Amino acid sequence: MRGIKNMATEINASNWHNAVELFNGAILEGLITDRCRYDITAYAYVSSLNARCYIPSLNQSKIPKIYPEYSYYQRWEKKQDV
Repeated sequence: MRGIKNMATEINASNWHNAVELFNGAILEGLITDRCRYDITAYAYVSSLNARCYIPSLNQSKIPKIYPEYSYYQRWEKKQDV
């Protein structure tokens, strides 16, 4: 589909206070030649937002071996052992 864009950015100690631009409506408005004939509205939908955090002062936990054939209780029990 047109207009769908994947983006990735790294936020660290030097740039955490900067805004991350998800959508720039000025580019869309610049493409329209007869402005009087159009009602310009723009919206964006964020389908997923993932974040990862690296904290070196915390110990990493062991990831349990969980298989698809395990029942709900078996998966829950493996998670509790960690």
